Amino acid sequence: MMSILIIFIMQTDFQVASISIDGNTYFETKTLRSIMLTNTPALFRKAEFTDAIFRGDLAAIENHYTSHGFLEAAIDHELVYDSTENKVDIRITIHEGMQTLIERIDLHGNTVFNDDTLKKMLVMDSGEHFNSRHIETDNFNITAFYDDQGYADVKVSSERVVKDHRAIITHTIAEGQKQYIDTVEFAGLERTREDVVRREAKLKQDGVFRHAGILQGQRNLYRLGVFRTIRVETEDADRKNYRIVRYLLTEKELINLNLRIGYGTQDYVRFGFIVTHLNLLGRAWQGTVDGKASFTEIRLGTNVSVPHIAFLPRRLTFGVYYQDKDEKAYNTRTFGSFVITDFEVLKGILSVKYDFEGKRTYYPDYDSTTHDWLPTSTTSWLLDRRDNLIKPRKGYYFNIIQELSGVILPSDVCLTKTSIGIRTFKSVAIFVTGVSMTLGMAEPIAPSTEVPLYKRYYCGGATSVRGYSEWSIGPTDEFGNPLGGRYLFQTSGEFRFPVYKSFGGVAFIDAGNVWPTRDDISTDVRWGAGAGLRYTTPIGSIRLDYGIKIDRREDESFGQIHFAIGEAF
Repeated sequence: MMSILIIFIMQTDFQVASISIDGNTYFETKTLRSIMLTNTPALFRKAEFTDAIFRGDLAAIENHYTSHGFLEAAIDHELVYDSTENKVDIRITIHEGMQTLIERIDLHGNTVFNDDTLKKMLVMDSGEHFNSRHIETDNFNITAFYDDQGYADVKVSSERVVKDHRAIITHTIAEGQKQYIDTVEFAGLERTREDVVRREAKLKQDGVFRHAGILQGQRNLYRLGVFRTIRVETEDADRKNYRIVRYLLTEKELINLNLRIGYGTQDYVRFGFIVTHLNLLGRAWQGTVDGKASFTEIRLGTNVSVPHIAFLPRRLTFGVYYQDKDEKAYNTRTFGSFVITDFEVLKGILSVKYDFEGKRTYYPDYDSTTHDWLPTSTTSWLLDRRDNLIKPRKGYYFNIIQELSGVILPSDVCLTKTSIGIRTFKSVAIFVTGVSMTLGMAEPIAPSTEVPLYKRYYCGGATSVRGYSEWSIGPTDEFGNPLGGRYLFQTSGEFRFPVYKSFGGVAFIDAGNVWPTRDDISTDVRWGAGAGLRYTTPIGSIRLDYGIKIDRREDESFGQIHFAIGEAF
């Protein structure tokens, strides 16, 4: 009879009705509940009971206690099944026991560095709760510290003695002799110059032998982008306490070809290509030719990227390009050149770019043309903490871009333009919520009094406020062409959810507007809301959205269909 009951319980899907935790005094109940994957029902959460997951929860709670010094902690549980409603009540009882603290930490065998110096490297300290995992961490920290000083053969053994809930930790160190680099060799170079890789490895003959330095050299070589694999070998040299370092390199193919195809509601079908030479002149210079063609744009460009120039530690890229683009109210033809580099600043990427453009702008309805020379410096800082660049489920994105024209060199257009973009994502069970906000401001600088159309902000469309056609929000001229604005506010919120296999759905609400002058800025924004379908591919989502105008005005359509590749944000 008992076997029949067990089989019945195992084959029935039970929902978790309640979870109670008793006996805990050191940790609050909400802390222990946050460790568990098993949970009670909530909005969009069924909370089915799975025995394997629940037993993992019990182990996680026990490990949490153990990591805080409760070495005798024991977890009991009781499951009360209600077969009439297919529910289960979970009762967990915790026997914490006494907490083990660290009485002292001893160091033996160290002669090069004193105890005070080494103890600064340790995670644990006397009087704190005991955590066995921290012994391994401290062992690694001591070893890494010695290695950084050239003692590559150091051996550290760590032991613990626990008595009466007091722990004594002992690290015994066999320091060995300080090691130096005899020679640095590179095998497998076919097209790459040896002085290039030697410069990147940054290892000097007779320098201190450090494993961390050798691995950093390996990372630097990978960053060149010309090697498929990099292995490292070391061996003793003829000289005592000297090592030979040997990098075994496999080079990539020289030429890469990348073809692209896409679709958007504004430019319809678009084609693109990128041809890259990874190792020009054997110096790890990357040369690129790229092109794009669509119903609204033709672009062709080329650039050369070099790993280092003079004192700059980062890659520097020089390029030239030609672009012919049809916009809603004007057409532009641009010949341009640029130089760009980037740095790691405050855990983000700071990019510095200088453009020199000759721009011819044609206004069909007015049958007029302007010619402008624009030297522009652009500084941007990007902090990207999304878990996935194509289909994020959590994290955030922050980008600020500052353009400045007509300050370093004379320009036909003098202005400053600042754009700020913020995106945040959060997942709840199988659902993802996303919020995006964009702010923009463009101001002319004397002697200029106006911001030209091609430097203004525009609002409305597939990646802006959906439900409206491209650039249809904001002031227009007598021909109905968008005039854009010097100030922009735009925000979007999405609720994303799976539908079936690679298909997903989204509900969204957008808002935004542009204003010609600072005095025009108001709370009057246009709103759009709707829903859409997504089909996930390796290169991004193919999306179909339908948005409606929430505050539809006279002579406006009810809504708009948007079809594109890639998410709205």
